[in-house]
Amino acid sequence: AIYYGFDGLVLFDDNENAQITTTNNRYSFFRDWARYLSADERQKYIDGTLNNNNHSISVLILSYDDVQKIFQLIQSDSSEWLVCPTQWHDKATILRLGGKLKTMKIRLVVNMESMKIDMPVVMSSIRGTLDADHFIMVGYQLGATQQNRIINEIVAAYMNQIKNGWNPRRSILFCAWSGLDYNHYTIRRWLSNNYRFVVKNLIAYIDLGNGVLSNSTLNLHGSPLLEQIASRAADFVPSPLEHNHTCHHRLVTTTVSSEESHHHGHDRKRRDGDEHEQHVETNQQKESECEPHKLLDEWFRATKNQIGLNKTLGIVQTIDIDSSAALFQLQYGIPSILIEMTNQEALINDTFYVCHSSPIFEQEIQPEVYVAYTQFVTEIIRQLIDEPLLSFNLTHYANQIDKQAIQYVNHYNREYGSVGSHIGDPSDFTITFNDLTKSIRIVQSYIDQLSKNDYFRFQSINEKLIEFERLFLSNDHLPGMNTVDKIYKHILIGPAFGLTNTAVPFPLLSNLLFDIAEDPPTELCEASKLFWLKLKEHIHCMNQTLNGFDGLIEKI
Repeated sequence: AIYYGFDGLVLFDDNENAQITTTNNRYSFFRDWARYLSADERQKYIDGTLNNNNHSISVLILSYDDVQKIFQLIQSDSSEWLVCPTQWHDKATILRLGGKLKTMKIRLVVNMESMKIDMPVVMSSIRGTLDADHFIMVGYQLGATQQNRIINEIVAAYMNQIKNGWNPRRSILFCAWSGLDYNHYTIRRWLSNNYRFVVKNLIAYIDLGNGVLSNSTLNLHGSPLLEQIASRAADFVPSPLEHNHTCHHRLVTTTVSSEESHHHGHDRKRRDGDEHEQHVETNQQKESECEPHKLLDEWFRATKNQIGLNKTLGIVQTIDIDSSAALFQLQYGIPSILIEMTNQEALINDTFYVCHSSPIFEQEIQPEVYVAYTQFVTEIIRQLIDEPLLSFNLTHYANQIDKQAIQYVNHYNREYGSVGSHIGDPSDFTITFNDLTKSIRIVQSYIDQLSKNDYFRFQSINEKLIEFERLFLSNDHLPGMNTVDKIYKHILIGPAFGLTNTAVPFPLLSNLLFDIAEDPPTELCEASKLFWLKLKEHIHCMNQTLNGFDGLIEKI
């Protein structure tokens, strides 16, 4: 071992398998030693080799029991280095060469040199006709194979429709971002360089996130304005899930001719008293046409498994602050949504649709899952670019605010009673937001009463709907209020100090109240009081803006 430059030698003393197996894949030291016939010559050969190589190595003798103990120590879910037992290298044996193992300190000097690297942004667009200046954006990570495949399929489908005479009303901008792992560097840079263009013309941002990573869970995170659009899309796209060969179709009653047959897309199995015959008997004049389950049905099925008060108001959850969609919504007031399919369920099972997760080693995505995901994204895009009146529904925003206000007040009363006199009465807090949500619902009621053919009014309404999310942005926050990330300007949603990757209601106020003592310092109380006054002032301005919505409501 020394002759060939090894640093260590392991000898196995295996009582379980005493058979010795030789190998010829390396030139053997034994062959040189065997050329000497006498014992003295062989000893001189060994001594000469040792003397010529001023080197010593450690020799470790392992028995069968030792090896068994090693494997018993190894845990499959542990990545820690195992410590070699001291008795394996500190006990002297006749075959051990060299001294005890030593610990050596190494001084490592690292030279950091900055280097300028260009991070590209790849964009393509489809230009609209009637309202080409307004556009939506679809963003994904540059180089992501699955996301790129989905975008290519969407673009190819649109190009075929355009060749057949379809003309989109508004424009679409597809963006492949680089540098998402570097704090969304290219997105921040692009938004900064195109600020006026974005604020004036961007309708909505669709973030494909990590694309399709699993067959199990489709999660939606974003603005409540997109709840109605997402629900419509989910009610349009057939579900890719199999339901264990049972009748998983929803029944839609329609009138059909006598020669048309009752058709199922799956095998007909008569069981439990023949449910289908019973249904026909109760509908003698009509037959029931089986329509495949849609994605929306899967979400309803998943919500039945939820317990407690954590059930969501809709299929769109609160924005994920680590996504690029959060930059558009929380910093620039652009209605945004993150659409991703993973094998990770939400903390409170707020999943869009759920099936049994595939084994970890099964990475292949089912083709029908790709189809459903692509159709879902395509239908959301179609609603945003094709319909004369944008399908933003303000009621969902009001419902979200009501839910957050209740949760925050309950948390406020339970945890932060010591600063109540400085921030204000919770009832005052509730009344302020009730006035806001009342105004929002009245505006939506006015929109619902518009004639479906009043295209002239639609243009004015659309302009105000595009501006709605931006009412929740404030640029005059007190310094240091949002200590996690000061770029977010949304007054209701965003990060709070100490809550990583969690979108919380009223984040700036939460930062003031997070982990305070029972007797808070005067500075904190004064800052809390000042912020609460600013928050009420901002909500008052929002109410005035909504009240001036075509003179719908009298000014406050």
